Amino acid sequence: MVPIFIIAFRWGIKGGLAAGFMLGLLQIVTGQASITHPLQGFIDYILAFTLIGMAGITSSSIIKAIKNNQERTVLLYLMLGTFIGSLLRYLCHTAARVAFFAEYAPEGTPALLYSIIYNRTYMLPGFIISAIMTYLVIRSTKKLFFNN
Repeated sequence: MVPIFIIAFRWGIKGGLAAGFMLGLLQIVTGQASITHPLQGFIDYILAFTLIGMAGITSSSIIKAIKNNQERTVLLYLMLGTFIGSLLRYLCHTAARVAFFAEYAPEGTPALLYSIIYNRTYMLPGFIISAIMTYLVIRSTKKLFFNN
């Protein structure tokens, strides 16, 4: 998710949505996607990865904080944007798992609870690692965020 976040924070929502869409499509085209139904493939890959780009909603605040040398504010808005993008992806995967993979839930476990727990196991670490990596990249390349 790091490249999508970087593009979203640099170019805003439109750039982030486009980058996320391309990554989701790339996973399908290269055969990395696990698709059992066309709608599941759309939700899990096209929609989920596109919505990561909504992190760009904090783009202008991040760029303003960088220009004003406000390191804590940069970190705050970066974390917020990363959380938004990760949460939207998480919600897509959770919905797809409930709708298309409910049979994999352990007996007696509601599909929604199973989906929430299952997706949390990789999305929470993914959010944390992405936030740290994105912050480190942006912190070391601040000049890329200024319009010439």
